[in-house]
Amino acid sequence: MAFEPSGNSASNIGTGGVSEVRESSLPPAQSGLAETSPLFRTHFDLPPELRALRDHVDPVFLRWAASRAETLDVPADAIVRRSGVLHPDTMLGIYAAHFGIAIDPLEDHSETTRSTEKILSSGVLLERAPDGRNLPTIALSGDNAKVLCERIGQNPALAGHIRITSSERLVAFLKRSNATNLANDAAFGLIERQPSLSAGTSRFTQYWFAPLCIAGTAALAIYAAPKLSLLAIETILATIFLAWAALRVYACLTPASAGARREIPERELPIYTILVPLYREAGILPDLVNALSALDYPREKLDIKLILEPDDIETARAIGAINLDPCFEVVVAPEPGPRTKPKALRAALPFARGEFLVIYDAEDRPHPDQLRDAYARFLEGSENLACVQARLAIDNTYPSFLTAHFRAEYSGLFDVLLPAIARLRLPVPLGGTSNHFRTGILRAVGGWDPHNVTEDADLGIRLARFGFTTDVVDSTTWEEAPSRLGAWLPQRTRWMKGWLHTFEITKI
Repeated sequence: MAFEPSGNSASNIGTGGVSEVRESSLPPAQSGLAETSPLFRTHFDLPPELRALRDHVDPVFLRWAASRAETLDVPADAIVRRSGVLHPDTMLGIYAAHFGIAIDPLEDHSETTRSTEKILSSGVLLERAPDGRNLPTIALSGDNAKVLCERIGQNPALAGHIRITSSERLVAFLKRSNATNLANDAAFGLIERQPSLSAGTSRFTQYWFAPLCIAGTAALAIYAAPKLSLLAIETILATIFLAWAALRVYACLTPASAGARREIPERELPIYTILVPLYREAGILPDLVNALSALDYPREKLDIKLILEPDDIETARAIGAINLDPCFEVVVAPEPGPRTKPKALRAALPFARGEFLVIYDAEDRPHPDQLRDAYARFLEGSENLACVQARLAIDNTYPSFLTAHFRAEYSGLFDVLLPAIARLRLPVPLGGTSNHFRTGILRAVGGWDPHNVTEDADLGIRLARFGFTTDVVDSTTWEEAPSRLGAWLPQRTRWMKGWLHTFEITKI
């Protein structure tokens, strides 16, 4: 018998012991779509996935959870999981005992042939066949708990043909069993499947001969016909300069239209994934958590991945010292391959649950409404709109000559030039942070290139090559700029190197 879940992918819910929930400590009741007042629901008014919990959780809390689930249009058991009222393993045991279903602890290390994304999107593990029987393992994620309760209520014999596990155990199992494949994909997936899109391909050895050929050709031309050659060179350089100047004049004379903000009901908001690559960021971690916690977005629909390097023990300890909301999850980037930001992002991409995804750096402080504003911009655009870039602004506590010029550069780029480029439907050079993607399109174009040191610019150009568009949103993310030459120069050098790689990729 095939099981057809309708839920989303597995969510990582934090742990917490069984605790009593008092009515006075509950969040305010949501009016939402509940036909019955949440405090006056009966057992039979509760969703099927909550009825099994009635002897283990305060009934007032269950009634509130049902109302909250209706308001957000999410599974009711997800409200209970993220609240910490019950430990995920405790909830698993309650469901198993209530329906007489065996628990699959997923403690072995057998590999699975299906992709991590497909398993997490369905929450169903099909390849496992212990004792010669094919017993599908179903994770209680997405709508799986609700569907399971309804199916077993109609056909109790179904309980003997399936096993259940928690979404946390499923994620941990996939990280163990697919560790080698996940590591190889993060480091070499793009270059193996689409080598023409990666800066790591050996075909780039020809790039280093190009400047020599150009210089040699120019020298011969100047020697043979100096006046005509100099005129040609001046014409080419003048054309490039005037084209860039014309684009900037157009951008200055055509201000971006500021439309009214679109209010979107919470039940219509999608699950949003936030990826934050970290390396030696223990000192700034509390500020980062505060900035992300200030986002005006339902916590039940947030999927925040903090991505660590395997040897960054200090940042890992700092994370462990903070009582993180259950919507946070820690992902450790694999060892193989280059140690770059895009490789860390690729390591977390298979576990992204959101329909939309955004990148933030450790020092970023996005506007609280940014996720809502970006999603509204996606709704206003076509299905071909793959990315929305928010504005970046510099807000250093201790300004300097470099940070002042950095602030002016960012203001001209993100406030004036990029909106004009987006209006002209030209390829948009993305910033390294606060770019919002449709997750499905991001995966379809290959994700980030771990061998390109300016993965943002590369991805912006690649989206255009695949026929997708990029737009901007009038929402600001504040960040710090390098204030010393020793930090500024390597960053600027890396940008120039990455742009040269991206230019060469576009030529191939």
